[in-house]
Amino acid sequence: MLRPGGTALIGLYHRDSWFYWLWTILYRGIARLGLLRKGKRRLLSEIEYRSAGNDALPLVKVYSRRQARRLFAGFETVAISAYCVEASHFPPPLAQLLAIVPRSALERWLGFGGWYLVIRATKARSSVAPQ
Repeated sequence: MLRPGGTALIGLYHRDSWFYWLWTILYRGIARLGLLRKGKRRLLSEIEYRSAGNDALPLVKVYSRRQARRLFAGFETVAISAYCVEASHFPPPLAQLLAIVPRSALERWLGFGGWYLVIRATKARSSVAPQ
């Protein structure tokens, strides 16, 4: 529930991130045969931390900027930014090369492909008079 004029701040996993495409799909999914052996849902579920022996299969969904914008289509203003780029989001040997680059530089140069989409959406003010 959000009052008229209120602002929602939401974080979603970014489908068009370096982590999703290079590490998860290309490296773990294709090169290491994870998609073939586990399927996409199980491969994505492994992104979430689980303690040893926990067989839970969490539902992990990823969103493009366009999909996120559609989720908030009813809001008056919507701003979307991507954050979180780390060397470990890239497959080896690229990860080793990027490990020497300061994280602030990675964010500045490659931030558009960050793992998190952060959405700041403001609900329209109601034109209905308060009672």
